[in-house]
Amino acid sequence: MEEEPQSCVWTFTGLDNVDMGGHEEVDLGGGFFLSKSTPALLSVRSRQDLSGRQFDQMGALRCFLIHRASFPSLRGPDRYKKIDHFQSGLMALQVLKPLKTFGIIFQASEVKTDRLNLETGCNRPPMDPGEWAGARRFDAEFISQAPQAIQNVLRVMNGTAAEPKNAINSLQLGLEHFHPLVAGLLFVMGLEAVFDSEGRHDFRNKLCKCLGESRRVFPNWGSPTYSPPDYTVGQVAIDLYMLRNKIAHGIDLKTAAFDKKTPVDLLKKVSLTHDLPIRPYCLLLSEAALYLLCAVIRKQVLARYWADDRLAALM
Repeated sequence: MEEEPQSCVWTFTGLDNVDMGGHEEVDLGGGFFLSKSTPALLSVRSRQDLSGRQFDQMGALRCFLIHRASFPSLRGPDRYKKIDHFQSGLMALQVLKPLKTFGIIFQASEVKTDRLNLETGCNRPPMDPGEWAGARRFDAEFISQAPQAIQNVLRVMNGTAAEPKNAINSLQLGLEHFHPLVAGLLFVMGLEAVFDSEGRHDFRNKLCKCLGESRRVFPNWGSPTYSPPDYTVGQVAIDLYMLRNKIAHGIDLKTAAFDKKTPVDLLKKVSLTHDLPIRPYCLLLSEAALYLLCAVIRKQVLARYWADDRLAALM
């Protein structure tokens, strides 16, 4: 019987703030790799499918996450499943260190070395992790962890347990949402998918037990410009739960300051560091929830699959 013709299919999207250490490509295993921008990747651009801004943004990108695999030339359902597979690989990078994404996921077949034939595009919103994430690039330390992280996230997303999948899905939806307070709500929902806590104090106890009460919420990116803010897990845990309750129930955030049990001023002006603009405390908490969720996913969800001890450096 004659074998069905095969096509080399690329699934990819653009990433921001990645340091590939001067390499043209970095292999992440399982068909995933990072690549600098190439004529082939940019050949899928079309002014009919992209806005003028998107067209220019894609041209300015310097790094792409790509999954490459062989499929029958006749397009079938496995091609669409590969987009979900790719999305899980992308979320593995976000769990390690949140970074900006272009949003649109392209799937194209290889035609020539400098040209791809676009087959479909998945129009996801771009992910934006906020201000603190820009203090450090996704560099060699994180790239070295990416192959194992991708394998681990794929194990979770291909598994049967709903709760860990919901935690990762909440992380994705929060990163994609344009409103920071709704994003914060989704991040806390991800934490609750892991903890299933019974009230604010149980939430605080479980979060502190998992990460440590004195642990700083914002990671120390080792930046010479900014040192991490002083906020600790124990300090923000109940405040974060209060913010989640007010948003989820549609209650005026001002009322949190008059709570009889655990009052918190969600609208007071604070700053991440003395060099950065002040902002309402509720926005700082929403950004903090991102880093807490990533840390909990690494420690509570993925650590059981980790093959070596290097994960401890990212805890």
